[in-house]
Amino acid sequence: MATGYGVPLEKGEHRFGSSMVVVETAGDGLVRYMREVDGGGRVELLFDGSVDLLPVPMYPIFKPLYVTRFILLQIEPRIVVSPGSERTFYTLIPVDTAIYAFPGDEPTIVDVIPMDDKPSLVLYGPPESGVVARLAICRVSPRPLEPSLGRALARIVVKNISGAPVTLSRILLDSAPLKLYFERGTWRAYTQELAVEVERYRGVVMYRQPFMEGTVPISDPPEVRPPRFFQRTDMMWGV
Repeated sequence: MATGYGVPLEKGEHRFGSSMVVVETAGDGLVRYMREVDGGGRVELLFDGSVDLLPVPMYPIFKPLYVTRFILLQIEPRIVVSPGSERTFYTLIPVDTAIYAFPGDEPTIVDVIPMDDKPSLVLYGPPESGVVARLAICRVSPRPLEPSLGRALARIVVKNISGAPVTLSRILLDSAPLKLYFERGTWRAYTQELAVEVERYRGVVMYRQPFMEGTVPISDPPEVRPPRFFQRTDMMWGV
């Protein structure tokens, strides 16, 4: 069994959710990587024996197809924030598992293992101008939760900048400025701190620094390389 994020997969069987990964010698200096999904489906690749295959957490946007970089967190229970108040809470957001091939100047993603068997897409906003997002139903807690394979811990600071109470039921995240971090040799993954300023009908998500020390950032794939400017997400169609 794989021992954690950032640790090369040894030859043998490795269970990732509903997928079984097998790494074995294929002869002539080659290594075979096979992933079988419970209920059907198979991925098979051959690698030069000098390549290391490392599991890392990945944004849950690439499976079954990459159609959006946005993730909509549906908050349960909803949070009512009083005027001028600031509250911190924690939640676990879904993450998939990517297999990176090393070494090299830049790691290459050779497989993404979905940790959710039935991912859902939703529309945030009106059909003509809204965005499609991966739906994630997330329970919140005033105290840190324990991350595990398939779930990354996020710390979210919510501030009500309006003059009336605001009910927060959802948060829209953009995988480009969002960052994932992990503790090598464990299945613990984290985001950076997320600051959410809300008014009655809209909000802004800002992406701050990591809140856990001793973690390693993932190498972002090209589809979600962070922008150099405007690392924020505007929620124009309700919070």
